Formats: sequence, structure tokens, C-alpha cells
Amino acid sequence: MKDFPTYLGEIGEIGYVEEVHRSLAYLSGLPTVSPFEIVFFETGQIAQVTQLKRDVVEVLLFSKERLQVGTRVTRTGERLSVPVGFELLGQTIDPLGNPLDKSKVLKKVEESRPIDIRPSGFENRPISSRACETGVRQVDL
Repeated sequence: MKDFPTYLGEIGEIGYVEEVHRSLAYLSGLPTVSPFEIVFFETGQIAQVTQLKRDVVEVLLFSKERLQVGTRVTRTGERLSVPVGFELLGQTIDPLGNPLDKSKVLKKVEESRPIDIRPSGFENRPISSRACETGVRQVDL
């Protein structure tokens, strides 16, 4: 990923953190952000847009560090993807593709794939014609 000034220069849209509730943040000032887009904060943290409301954008934070109200944020124009390939064999990475073992150097990965794609063969699956009952009333509803 690039850094905050680079994304800000490319996209030209800046927003601000209005509220933070654990792993959710509410942003203002990003009028053309799209669902599932990645946003980048000036602190280096990243998040994914989960909901668009009239005045605010709800995002899911991907770091444990606390985010302060008033922090600047910009769009990236990208969707969440993970690195794939033989270069990752023997490596331990987090869900965002960052190495967990800081002592090992992560090789340059050539390919990344989006995480929100439809699985192959999904369209050809038969539609379920009978209900599955678990015995738990809330689940069965």
C-alpha cells in the first residue's frame, strides 16, 4: 500500500473521523466513497467501508490502535485484496498480508486477489428445496 499523502494527492478527497466505537468509525467528508472501498488514515491505519449513510460513512477498522476523533482520512479507490503465490510458502501473514514474523523478510508477491469475489460454480448450485432444522428456534427462523 502507498502512504497517506500519495492517496490524498491521487484522489483529492479528505474526510475526518467523527466518532469511534471499538472497531467501527464514522467518517464525514468523503462524498464519492463506495461500499467495500479501503480508506487510509493519516496515522497509517486502514479500514473498509461497511455502510454509507446520509451524512456519515461507517468503516471497519483493521488495527488495534485507537483512532482519535478528528483524524484525517482519504479514499484509496481500491478494494480489499490479499497476496497469493509461491512467494508466501513458509511465511506467516495476517489477513491483510503483513508478515507476523518480523525477523523474516517477506518476498515481493506478484499477485493479489480480491476477497469479496463470488466462488466459482456458485451460480450452478441447485437451490435448496427443503428446510434445515437445527432445533434452535432463533436459527430455524
